[in-house]
Amino acid sequence: MAVLFDTLRASQELREAGFEPDKADAMVTAFAGAMFGNVATKDDVIALKGDLVALKDDLIALEERIEHRLTLRFGAMVAGAVAIMLAALSIVTAILLAAG
Repeated sequence: MAVLFDTLRASQELREAGFEPDKADAMVTAFAGAMFGNVATKDDVIALKGDLVALKDDLIALEERIEHRLTLRFGAMVAGAVAIMLAALSIVTAILLAAG
């Protein structure tokens, strides 16, 4: 919804109310800037949407890399645990054969 603000008319009304022309113009300019200076345009929203889509894609890629690293680390831990268990089993088997 567009909001219309006639800066010329506002300045003229301030002059008619007794404000000096320079002060009336400055007040209207300041008011218009404060009122409309921070309003997002359609182009701003479209640009932001594009940035958000790119950010989402970056986060998905980051999540996939982290998941891959965790999978590799977990696989290495399992392989290490299996190697330790096999070494322990070999030692226990050697002790039992030597004792028997």
